[in-house]
Amino acid sequence: MKVLAKQKINARVGVRERLIISQFVSLVTTGKITTTTTKARALKSFADKIIGMIVSKKTAHDQNIVRARLKHNKRLAEMFEKLSKLPPRMGSYVSMIGAGNRKGDNAAVSEVSLIDYDKLTKSTKENKIEDKSSKKEEKNTSGRAKKS
Repeated sequence: MKVLAKQKINARVGVRERLIISQFVSLVTTGKITTTTTKARALKSFADKIIGMIVSKKTAHDQNIVRARLKHNKRLAEMFEKLSKLPPRMGSYVSMIGAGNRKGDNAAVSEVSLIDYDKLTKSTKENKIEDKSSKKEEKNTSGRAKKS
């Protein structure tokens, strides 16, 4: 993948690709991760390009490109659903903040987080609450109809 060729991260190509893809998936699901600065730089450039493709153009071709790059079919539908709700931006979708050095080997550590992740989680929580309340109402109405 051309996107992953910039940062070497001291690993073979296949290992490096899987590492960045798995970090991207955990970033989208949790909203924030902590990793070394070199990995964070590689993740930031990869995530900005993928999220930009999902948000700006919602064609089938772009979705196929993202599917081919991610190769992570388990959570792909959830990620498309979450990330498509982000508004298009001129800047970055991911922020990287230095968090000092790691205790064991003194490696530089950074926190990588999605910008506007709070808005995404609020909207999904509201949808889940509405779904639960509508299911309860359906059960109540169906139960009443049977008793009559």
